[in-house]
Amino acid sequence: MVKRVRLKCGAVVVFWLGGALAGEPDLGPFQRPFTPEEKNHWAFQPIAKPPVPAAREPARATNPIDAFILSRLEKEGLRQASPAGRLTWLRRVTLDLIGLPPTPQEQDAFLADASPNAYEKVVESSRRRFFHGGGDFSFY
Repeated sequence: MVKRVRLKCGAVVVFWLGGALAGEPDLGPFQRPFTPEEKNHWAFQPIAKPPVPAAREPARATNPIDAFILSRLEKEGLRQASPAGRLTWLRRVTLDLIGLPPTPQEQDAFLADASPNAYEKVVESSRRRFFHGGGDFSFY
């Protein structure tokens, strides 16, 4: 059974009451149970973690997602591109995160930073500056 209710704002809300009120089994919006073939659909299968594939170049896979990507590339006969240089990486990240290229000062600071978390610093500073209330465009 479907019940429609009109709200003061004019919107109509539809409630599915099912047949439970009339003593019938509630099948939801379907009027018949699922067939065995329909129950085998991937959406009805329990969530399972697939095994992480082994790559020919395990050093290139820095996390499990990389292993899946490398495995697929190898299957297709393709090779992974070489890692981007530091300036290229900086430009890509700042363009992706804030939509603007890095300033010359940001470039110099990044190239001078030899710490192992230099990449994280760039991401966090870009995220803090523009996505959390900073919005300081005064340097352009």
